[in-house]
Amino acid sequence: MRLDSLPDRNHRQDFTDVRLAKTGKRRTILRKLEPRVFQRYDLFLANLTTLELLPKRFWSKITREALIHCYNVDTIPSAALLDELERATRAEPYRCPYCLMRQPKSWDHFLAKEDFPEYSTLAPNLVRACTTCNTAKLRTFTNTPRQVVNPYHDPIPASPLLWCDASIDGAGKLALVYYIYRDPDVPDQVLDLFERHFEAFKLEPDMTIEGASLVGTFVQEIVQEYTTPITAERLDAEIKRKLGGLSDYPTNSWEVATFEGLRDCAGLLEYVNSRIVARPIRPPRINRAALRAGLLAAKL
Repeated sequence: MRLDSLPDRNHRQDFTDVRLAKTGKRRTILRKLEPRVFQRYDLFLANLTTLELLPKRFWSKITREALIHCYNVDTIPSAALLDELERATRAEPYRCPYCLMRQPKSWDHFLAKEDFPEYSTLAPNLVRACTTCNTAKLRTFTNTPRQVVNPYHDPIPASPLLWCDASIDGAGKLALVYYIYRDPDVPDQVLDLFERHFEAFKLEPDMTIEGASLVGTFVQEIVQEYTTPITAERLDAEIKRKLGGLSDYPTNSWEVATFEGLRDCAGLLEYVNSRIVARPIRPPRINRAALRAGLLAAKL
């Protein structure tokens, strides 16, 4: 849930550049609004970790439309701003910072432009997000108490807060449960925010589906690799190998949480070995060319 640092931009100059790209009456309105917009920029930048406390400012219908128009209608300066933001926040794996599952394909205004039109082109208010999270994120998510983690400005603990518990039920079926771990070393207000975020975006059901697919593929790879049951040490080595391939993933990656959960899963070894034993033994492949050659030789 952490994006790379924003590029060092002159936010006032960004607004001025967009304003100068407008024409006619709208350009005149934006010029008159500029001092007030700059005051609001200063207020935003002074309260980066408590944006939910920012008071809304009344804007007339005409001024609101002009401010939102700065984002809704592309200009060369606004397109350049979005391009640089995307490049600066792109890291592999390229994931939405709200869910860490899907690829971001849209822009979200952390403070909704309908409520805060003055921030419609302010870089620290623009988050590259997936369409699912952007649609799910309601304007109320940034009210008090805030329900969304700010991927630029909120403190993200170094240790992961997203955990996965993996278990084998009585029927021999694997179950995965994702949740926010209440780490005693992390302040309660941070944990509360992460829990609200996790619930507001309804991340658990999607992670359960994706996790089941991930584990299914992992188990199938082992079944294809080994013809006889494996040891606990061999299974742990396979899990460590998977975790090693995820070393560059975000701290709260659901993939990392899944494999960490598998390491503590009682009965996983028996679960895997039962599938190795149950794997159908394919008959040896017939070399039809050799068979035809043999039949031909017999006739001769």
